[in-house]
Amino acid sequence: LELTPQGTLAEKLRAGGAGIAAFYTQTGVGTQVAEGGLPRRYDGSGGVAVASPVKDVRTFEVSGREREYVLEEAIVTDYALVHALRGDRHGNLVFNKAARNFNPLAAMAGRICIVQVEELVEPGQIDPDAVHLPGVYVHRIVEVGSDIEKRIERRTVSVTPEGA
Repeated sequence: LELTPQGTLAEKLRAGGAGIAAFYTQTGVGTQVAEGGLPRRYDGSGGVAVASPVKDVRTFEVSGREREYVLEEAIVTDYALVHALRGDRHGNLVFNKAARNFNPLAAMAGRICIVQVEELVEPGQIDPDAVHLPGVYVHRIVEVGSDIEKRIERRTVSVTPEGA
């Protein structure tokens, strides 16, 4: 287990997909994320078997001010499994709403990207301006249809008391 802020995770995935080995960020400076010692794995008795290492911290001058930055390594995965609303047979994808946040980055970071799409269309049926991820990153496509169970998507409605 590794503690990674959400923005740093997004950038680690983007860097991995772009072929960038590592980058510096201000996020985590002065915390255990940079100083190391956070539990990565526990032993059988509840002790720490593997702790996070100390990360490289450097000072850079930016806009006339010196600031510290932590080195973060990129993430490259063997496989990326993503879900898209629509895709064509060339692998061009359109994501639905918040699925656009991490799916393109995860797809780019994978050596092999496998996509499940709700709707598979012919090339040319997706407006080029509507493509969220070009097909160059996609290796396999599986059409699953729109009636698949999405356990994380639940509509919740609360009743407002009268007069409120």
